[in-house]
Amino acid sequence: MNIEELEISLGLPEHLIPEAAKLWHEAFRHDIEPLLGCEATSLAILQKSFEPEQALIALYQSQLVGVAGLQYEDRTFLKFRLTEFVDELGWLKGTLNFFLTRLSGHKIQKGEVFIEAIAVEKSMRGQGLGTLMLGEVAEFARQNRFKVIGLNVFENNPDARRLYDRLGFVAVKTRNYAFLRRVVGSRFIGSTSVTTMHLNL
Repeated sequence: MNIEELEISLGLPEHLIPEAAKLWHEAFRHDIEPLLGCEATSLAILQKSFEPEQALIALYQSQLVGVAGLQYEDRTFLKFRLTEFVDELGWLKGTLNFFLTRLSGHKIQKGEVFIEAIAVEKSMRGQGLGTLMLGEVAEFARQNRFKVIGLNVFENNPDARRLYDRLGFVAVKTRNYAFLRRVVGSRFIGSTSVTTMHLNL
């Protein structure tokens, strides 16, 4: 990766929303399909749920290769709506799955920027792009006088956990969702536990 050809910026242009949904789905397929359904249904819900101004994106040679969703104050990147779940999945399944997504939500603290997730294009992984994007989030947080960066990491993503540990994030809470296996099948959003981590600025 030639760093000079990489552009990281705030905001997701409207014409890139479909590509962002594909990238997000590819990165987190095993986490989201149990709740959002098959690929076509997941993509439809994601495209309607993104709040573009809450995104940090990475372009490489003019192609979208990274998307980070940011949550702070009362603003969120992924804003799921019950009507979209019902439209795509039907009333019963859509209502159940919508409320299950609420269980993994994060309550923002005062002075916190929360990274909902970072999706990196498959061919760009392992080249430091995720670290660069995290650095841009930290710069945004400092410029806007936030005190802490938060994120969640699932137990089935040890590579991400090692990266966050290396960058100085500290685990503050782990939630267990094993009891939901029977509700949505073999897994709940791809994992049975999620750890919240903080980086103080």
